[in-house]
Parts: sequence; C-alpha cells; structure tokens
Amino acid sequence: MLVKHYQEMLGAVLVSIALFSLIAIFWYVPADYAALLNNVPVQHVAGPVGGWTAYILRSLLGLSSYLFVVTLLVPGIFLLRNRWIDRVTEKIILLLLLTLGTSGLISLFIKEAPQLSGGQAGALIGGFVSGLLGGTTAYIILSGFVLVTAVVAVVMFLGPKHEHIEVTSGLMERFKSIAHRLPRGGESDGAKRSVARIPWIIKKRMVVYETEGAGDPLDSFGYPRLPEPEEEKEFLM
Repeated sequence: MLVKHYQEMLGAVLVSIALFSLIAIFWYVPADYAALLNNVPVQHVAGPVGGWTAYILRSLLGLSSYLFVVTLLVPGIFLLRNRWIDRVTEKIILLLLLTLGTSGLISLFIKEAPQLSGGQAGALIGGFVSGLLGGTTAYIILSGFVLVTAVVAVVMFLGPKHEHIEVTSGLMERFKSIAHRLPRGGESDGAKRSVARIPWIIKKRMVVYETEGAGDPLDSFGYPRLPEPEEEKEFLM
C-alpha cells in the first residue's frame, strides 16, 4: 500500500513539474535573463523560478522543449494511472529521440538565437550532421529521422494495446532443464542422488504358486502346468 501511494506521489510530482515547465517556456521573456543577473524583478508570470526554468530549457532545446514537457508527462501519468499508458520505456526513449531530432532540424532551418530556434543541443546536432554529410544531406537525413520518429510515436500512442506474450526458444528450455538438474548449494548427498534419473526398466522379483490341484476340471483345456507349491520361479519384468 505504501509503495502504491509512493508511486502516485512521484507521478503527481512529475506531472506538476511538466505543467510548470510548460507554463515557463510558453511565457518565456528574453529580457528576463538580464533581470535575473541584475537581481531585479522579472516579467515572467511564474516569477524568478519560472524565468530561470524557461531560460534553461529554451537554451538547451529551444522550441523543441515543448516535446520535453510531453516526455515528462508520460512517466508521470503512468505512475498515477498505469492502465492508461503501456510500453512507457519505449515511448520515453522515442520522445527523447524526437526531441533531439526536432531540435537539430529547427537549428538548420532557423538561424536565430538558441532560445528562439533549436537550442544549444540542436545547434550541436545540426552542426555535426552538416559538417559530416553536408548541408543538403543534413536537411534530408534529419527531416526523414524526425518524420519516421513522429509516425512511430503516433502509432504507439494511438494504436491498440497489445498483450505481452513471453516466447521462449527450445534452446532456452534446454538450458533451464539443465540448470534445474544441477545440484544447488547446501543440498545433502541424498537430495543430490534423488535428482538422478530413474531407469525406465525396473527389475522386480515375482513368485507364482500353483493354485489348482491335479485332476481339476480345468486340466482338460491343456493349460501348461504351474510349478508345485514348494517350487517357485523367478520372472523378470
């Protein structure tokens, strides 16, 4: 019960941080940075904390910082209501890749300050791809990457939920069978010997006695005679 409430509290914290970050970057005022350095009142609606948050996020990711807010919302909603979202890890990784790709693409198209384009991360990604492949190829590669990532993200978020089916190969089953046969630490010798395979043929000694006397009516059918009562034979099965 405590773990459940702890997860819900953590989810509420993540959702609150995401909403506050959304408000901060939406009401970003470029002049607030100088006001923060000079310790004078800022114009941001969320105060100095909102001004610092907006400046840091817009400096790092630029306009793609809105996607970073969505990335924070996904684990927060999952911790609050885990039945609403599945495959959370895959979606978080996909959103982070989409955020970085969009940041680099915006930096190639908009030649403005990092806070008004793709941020420092976008300038680094766009500059690296452009220097490696050239300007035109960088546009094509990053545009294709962002498009494919966005389509996959839409399919994962809007597609139906799939039941996870565990698939185990025959080789893994053999390894598990061998591991179960191996003796574990602390087992006695008797327990180890009990793991040994029992042969499929077991010899058993059976004694058969004659139950019908001489002159019995059944003798007329010519059945083979059984040994005398004092005799016994061993039959192996």
